[in-house]
Amino acid sequence: MKIYRNEAIEVTAKKNPRLPEKIKAAMKLKKTTQEKVSEIMGLNIKTLNHKINGKKEFKHSEIVMLRNILNLSNEDFTAN
Repeated sequence: MKIYRNEAIEVTAKKNPRLPEKIKAAMKLKKTTQEKVSEIMGLNIKTLNHKINGKKEFKHSEIVMLRNILNLSNEDFTAN
């Protein structure tokens, strides 16, 4: 499944309170850490942590990268 540019997905933990647990569960399944994911994404680890925990919003390109790294779906990023 792809995210297209015209799809508006607002991604923060404030809008989707389950987002942090979904991302952390996916990292655990992939046996990876925020540090490794931040390196792959080219983000500072504190920045990634703030985005995961809703203090900052993800950019569209970061959503795509995170989806690919952790094998997440669009539904994982939308509020449920």
